[in-house]
Amino acid sequence: MLILDVVPGSPADKAGVPPGTRLAAVNGRKATGDRLRTAVAETARGGKLELLVENAETYSTHVLEYKGGLRYPRLERDGSKPDMLTRILSPRPDASRR
Repeated sequence: MLILDVVPGSPADKAGVPPGTRLAAVNGRKATGDRLRTAVAETARGGKLELLVENAETYSTHVLEYKGGLRYPRLERDGSKPDMLTRILSPRPDASRR
């Protein structure tokens, strides 16, 4: 699994995880998407999140200080602003009828 980028100020950034590296292991086990999701979910119940990353020929371990569990962003309508999404998604008038 490649670590393409690290968000500045994020737990991974604070732990020193370098972008452009490969995630080799999560909590001491070979990295897979499911293992990473499970480890992140377990942080909400006090689980640790330790990443082993590979950079060329070197490996480094990074312990993330994160207790937020899985998070999924979602859009929420701001009633004080115009509804631009509906306008964008509305069918355009047929130009051939003009």
